[in-house]
Amino acid sequence: MNIFGMVTTRSSTTYTSYALESFFRHTCLEDSDRFLLIDNDGSFAKRELDKYPAVEFLVNDIPRSFAENMNTALREAEACDAELYFLNNDLIFTPNWLTPLASMNDRIVLPSSNVEFKYRAGDLEINPTMDLAEYLGKESLFQAISQAHCRAHNGFKSYYRPAYFCVKIPALVYKSVGLLDEGFGAGGAEDMDYSIRAILQGFEIGYALDSFILHFQGKSTWRGAETESETRNRNDRYIAAFRDKWGEALTRLFIFGDEQMLDSREELVNAMRDGHYHPVVEALLGKRVNHQSPVKDSISAPQP
Repeated sequence: MNIFGMVTTRSSTTYTSYALESFFRHTCLEDSDRFLLIDNDGSFAKRELDKYPAVEFLVNDIPRSFAENMNTALREAEACDAELYFLNNDLIFTPNWLTPLASMNDRIVLPSSNVEFKYRAGDLEINPTMDLAEYLGKESLFQAISQAHCRAHNGFKSYYRPAYFCVKIPALVYKSVGLLDEGFGAGGAEDMDYSIRAILQGFEIGYALDSFILHFQGKSTWRGAETESETRNRNDRYIAAFRDKWGEALTRLFIFGDEQMLDSREELVNAMRDGHYHPVVEALLGKRVNHQSPVKDSISAPQP
């Protein structure tokens, strides 16, 4: 059984319709699967769901953070022992995008996207950040790009710090790692924090290379609702919280992707190259004793 969760917001609501249409057109669902659409700020027109009777529509009483919304979906998944797929709403899904992910139940896995691969077909250029207007009218070109990509790539590629734009968290993983930490603010670093915790529990993280979707990026935050000042303040908050929890070395590696800091330690460089992240995290964590996640990270937290 699978739980699919998606969050829609006022600033990105236009993208939600295209995400839903492409999802239901290209995703083969089992009878037991569930799809949760979480309206974060009461802005989505529910009548748009008339053509998608399988969608369970949830409306937040107040806007919630990324971690809070994903934890809502995680709790639903845990209640029925399901695999969780948590999806951004600024995505375009493609035929068979789910198949490679569905077979991986022992690791955190994401599809590959335009963020990792840049392509061009005709007058469609696929870049890491895009707007809907750049895609509309060129749908067939994008599908051709996706098909060509999947013919040329296959298998799993380890990566220690993917952004959870479209992520599968199998039951095996969340039962061990728990919930996302909600202490990072509206959005940012909670996925890096979860990846560190998963790595410390011995789980792999990475991309299914033969799954390819389009991610417009940032339409609910830095390329949508936020002013530059709001983005800066949000970034400052989550970076400070992450640094306080994990220390400077892991902040440099996971938040800023600074792998050069490892250059003086050949064994860590080799481990990173081979996708063996556990010894790297352990080494950079050092003797910090205050890195354990609080009780709220646990799905089955004991009652006080």
